[in-house]
Amino acid sequence: MRFAMARAHDVKLSFSLPPGEADVGTIHPLSPAQSQQERSAAIEEFEQFIAGQPDSPAAVFAWQEAWRLLAGLPPSPTHSGCGCE
Repeated sequence: MRFAMARAHDVKLSFSLPPGEADVGTIHPLSPAQSQQERSAAIEEFEQFIAGQPDSPAAVFAWQEAWRLLAGLPPSPTHSGCGCE
């Protein structure tokens, strides 16, 4: 659950930055305060996930993503399109 919550905050932040939703190009703007809130919430959830499941395969991604966010970098690209066409 923590990983899913962390990713939700991460994706919301990602969609607020160019290129937005990469598949459709829609940017969902956030205020600077909202962006910082999403960044902080993602970091906290990733940290709690790592603490609870340090040996999980997803912990590697969580650790890398938390460090990206702590460094002020944008989240990793998120792709949400359907590839079933």
